[in-house]
Amino acid sequence: LTAAALEFAEEAIQLARSHDHESFAAWAQNEKALAFVGLGRYEDALAVATASIELAGEQLTAKRTARTALIGAYAGLGRIDDARREVENVRTEYKERNPYYLRFTLAEARLLRHAMGQARNQTERQSIRAHLTNRVTEMLALADGWDATVLREQVQHEFEDSIPRQPE
Repeated sequence: LTAAALEFAEEAIQLARSHDHESFAAWAQNEKALAFVGLGRYEDALAVATASIELAGEQLTAKRTARTALIGAYAGLGRIDDARREVENVRTEYKERNPYYLRFTLAEARLLRHAMGQARNQTERQSIRAHLTNRVTEMLALADGWDATVLREQVQHEFEDSIPRQPE
């Protein structure tokens, strides 16, 4: 699926450039960067996302999406501090709770899960876990609000260890 997304992004970039649609090209570049993250090609994702930020110009959505890809690339490369810095830089730019925000929250949750494994002590691990639980709960609430059952199931499956237990 991610390989197909990469192929789609490549075609979209070529189409956009052939018709001088830079805003569409910026969107397609971001899709390419996110596909590289999904394929574990973090160096490629980093290069494409960095270029996407430049290509985006004043397009805030394109810049935020590129920064979301940077979070995944940095986390995949083990550059946790760089990924955290991107999270902090981007979070304040999201005013709406839309699918782009969901992507950002998903990238942050994956970063937190990765960081939890690198925690120096139990207190730090617990703090990260609490933050991760908040992010997962937020994603589930978004899915519920959108009546997106499949999305909810995907989030539950990926983060089953981070979902708060419901009282019986």
